[in-house]
Amino acid sequence: MSEETSEFHGLGTTFYPEHQAPETWERHIKLMVEAGISFVRLGEFNWNLFEPEEGEYNLEWMDDILDMLEKAKIKVFFSTQTATPPLWACEKYPDILPILRDGATYGFGERRYTCPSSSNYRRLSRNLVGRLGRKFADDKRFFAWQLDNEPGSPFCFCGNCLKKFQKWCKIRFETISAFNEALLTQFWGQTFKSFSEIPFPNTYNGNSLWLLYHQFHSDNIISTLKEQVEELKKSGVSVPITTNMMLAWYGYDHEKMGTDLDVAGGDLYNSESFFGEDWASDAFFSAYLRATKHGENFWFEEVQVGLHRNIRLPPGFLRFQTLSRIGMGANMINFFRWDMARAGAERDECALLNNHEPGRVYYEIKGMGSEVAALAPYLNSTTVKPAEIAILHTWENHYEFAEDPKLADFEAPFGNGYPLHLLHHYRAICQNGHTADLVYPGGEFDGYKCLVIPALYVLTKELAEKIKRFVDQGGICLMTSLSCVVDENGLMWNEPRPALLRDVFGVKIIDYSRIYEKHGPCEIILDEETRVPSKWIDEITTENGCDVKMKFVNKFFNDFPALTQKEFGDGEAWYFGSILDSEDYSHFYRSFLGEAGISPRLSLPDGVSLSIRHNDSVELYFLANENEDDAIVNLPTPGVDISTGCEIDSKLIVKGRDVKIVKLEN
Repeated sequence: MSEETSEFHGLGTTFYPEHQAPETWERHIKLMVEAGISFVRLGEFNWNLFEPEEGEYNLEWMDDILDMLEKAKIKVFFSTQTATPPLWACEKYPDILPILRDGATYGFGERRYTCPSSSNYRRLSRNLVGRLGRKFADDKRFFAWQLDNEPGSPFCFCGNCLKKFQKWCKIRFETISAFNEALLTQFWGQTFKSFSEIPFPNTYNGNSLWLLYHQFHSDNIISTLKEQVEELKKSGVSVPITTNMMLAWYGYDHEKMGTDLDVAGGDLYNSESFFGEDWASDAFFSAYLRATKHGENFWFEEVQVGLHRNIRLPPGFLRFQTLSRIGMGANMINFFRWDMARAGAERDECALLNNHEPGRVYYEIKGMGSEVAALAPYLNSTTVKPAEIAILHTWENHYEFAEDPKLADFEAPFGNGYPLHLLHHYRAICQNGHTADLVYPGGEFDGYKCLVIPALYVLTKELAEKIKRFVDQGGICLMTSLSCVVDENGLMWNEPRPALLRDVFGVKIIDYSRIYEKHGPCEIILDEETRVPSKWIDEITTENGCDVKMKFVNKFFNDFPALTQKEFGDGEAWYFGSILDSEDYSHFYRSFLGEAGISPRLSLPDGVSLSIRHNDSVELYFLANENEDDAIVNLPTPGVDISTGCEIDSKLIVKGRDVKIVKLEN
């Protein structure tokens, strides 16, 4: 991580000066300074102002507001405008507009109406971004650039995308016979004689073709942003470049997206979210972003603040969330937005100000502004200390369950059933006093003591070898049901589950099913005192010295193995052949982690969570108490309370709904 990307930028907000009368700008900036706002994000969604007609640029319209911000010592985080082309571009080049799955055109006036295969869209975007880069590359007020805005949508099914998809398939498979074989198109006798015959999956009923289409779409989206990165760097831009990825969404491979970015960035909207609003939910999304750049710190480029869907956080929660997220590796918290939108789809939503006037949210941010600013000297150059436990996330599996949930437990809004399922495991691990990371296939597994792999439906040969190597070299691996079913082309492996990892785990699964009424009640014995209901059963046959650690209780499946363990090389491979209700995973992990001999770093009271930022000389313990009542934490050594500067012994009191930050010397 470079010095620029490891810098802590504090609190900021998204400002749309073009929505305000110029005579109000000075007052807005004065209020920002008083609230401790250190930067603003500018520029998105106003391509029409920078280029009112093709080739006619107005790059000076922001000069006055930039001068005002500079005078106030507020830095600028600049966003390219390529999410919303002007009307002149759409009318002159209609291929810019994407075609939806049902054949309808997604037109001007919507949000993100761009086709990534449109050569006109790409050319116009490069031209605009290049001009902006040449104007602002040496502007010291700009500390970072954001590409586009929440890129990736919508999925496009236009003629240009189809031709590009066919070409993509030809590059990947080389021959049409290899394509037919990889997708088993002989099913229903619907094979192809040339790549030019390949249709979109919305007209050809093939789950493998859907997987290929989404892999193509991901590559297509990533390449559009890569062009912007190249244009900016060619223009002389040397400060960090990122984009605000949607969390979590299956529209593209976040790990691949991160390859061309200097820092991982994402947006977080969790009011009344189906993911939950607890510490574990925040920690999960923070881990999601850290994994994108393989453990580096990240930026939250849009954080919901104020009214959203007619809900506001209760008093005090904003500070709790902000400090917790900083402890999880956030080097930027950008609140969306500064002043409430008076019109459009975001009217009467999310803002620090309500129609220009400060309210409770503004004063809460103002109240913690100096506190957050005082953290900067401690946070610069620190990263989140890796956990001992990691959960494997793969983009292909995210897509797979989005398109085909398979059972109700994997159904969620916006195709998010897979990350929601992973969050159930993540939250349960946290509830047992542990911290956890996410890791992607390209990340390093070796530094972890335990690797948890829930529902790895899509398994590639490369990933199978990596998992095998992790266990062989001494790692503890837990894998669960619905794993190792298909390859990277969506074709089922031609051997029983867990296919390429059968020798590692020592199990063979030929029969499997969700539990339904004809089965009768089905439970799993966790220990002598605890049983939990099961929602799924893998009928496991153990092989090659595999031990049974838990069993099912059911009139048909009584004493069938539920959890198995096998030594492989220097490590252990555990297989859990079931799916549980979300609240029951906490009980399961209490038993599993105890059996596996994995203890938390710190003994924590229920409802208290830990994240650690560190460097070679210091560790910063962020202790978050979600309880209403105070909690006592016994630290490993005495330390210093960062907020007060007072020395504390190893016994620390964390008040209810509070976050304590303690500095410990390494």
